[in-house]
Amino acid sequence: MKTRYKIFIAIILLIIGAISVYKEIPKAISISGNEYKLKQSCNESNAVLESNCLRNELNSWWKYNITNLYKFWDNKTGAKDVNFSFIKENGGVCWQASEWYKLNARNNNFYSDTYYLDIPPANHSIAIISDDYGNYCILDQNAYPLCNKVIGEKNES
Repeated sequence: MKTRYKIFIAIILLIIGAISVYKEIPKAISISGNEYKLKQSCNESNAVLESNCLRNELNSWWKYNITNLYKFWDNKTGAKDVNFSFIKENGGVCWQASEWYKLNARNNNFYSDTYYLDIPPANHSIAIISDDYGNYCILDQNAYPLCNKVIGEKNES
């Protein structure tokens, strides 16, 4: 009987632990208008050049402003519509920069997505851009991109 009780308690603790660390992934952000689009055309030939071009564009106007963390955030559903004109004028946070990178990279026909990291004391968001040649870059606000190449059969350039 004691073994069953211990197993039951262990299962309950595992369930409670799993529920407490579960974080809902934010929904996709919808943006109306062209306010997120680039002043200059990046549309480079590979993800490394594209990432550096996008970083230079973002760096020309980006300012971190923690007070806008929840300006375009819904605690129940995650991120919501973003007004990048507002962000450009008033500053933003990591997930807003990541979304900007993702949208512009996709607009230029690159693969891109945002990733949310649970890094104490807070969460953090980055974007990853990749191409058909195995190049990929990690973009984190206005820091220089961290780029690498996956070794594989399709890699030509």
